[in-house]
Amino acid sequence: MKILLKDSRKSFTEIAKECGVSITTIKNRYSELEKAGIILGSTVIVNVKNLGYVGHLILYVNVKFDQVEQFLEYTNKIPGVMTYHVTLNKNHNAQVLLPVKNMNEMELRRKQIKKHPSVIDVKANVWTAIRSIPENFLPEHS
Repeated sequence: MKILLKDSRKSFTEIAKECGVSITTIKNRYSELEKAGIILGSTVIVNVKNLGYVGHLILYVNVKFDQVEQFLEYTNKIPGVMTYHVTLNKNHNAQVLLPVKNMNEMELRRKQIKKHPSVIDVKANVWTAIRSIPENFLPEHS
């Protein structure tokens, strides 16, 4: 599983060779993990630095409760926003994630979010590296 988490495009043949087992063994194990609901699919992790960005800007937004949907619609129209969602947190109830190229863009994006009339407060955090690399989620012996 660790090999697939590192590169989900790797073929069963390559995985079998790397593990020193047959392709059939890998196919069967994969099928078992799918049937058990452990493997749900695969995804792509984008390294935004290779696209010219310095990192990800994460905005923790406190929005008026009755206007969260309008805020999310507004956020959806902002170019570059990778993801946005509602959260259940005592300090904020929405999060917005987008890549940024420099400090000026970070501030511009924060102000762009803050100007929506439903926004009460905005806190920012910056990731300058990929922290949630999937293969790090499993214990060493996996």
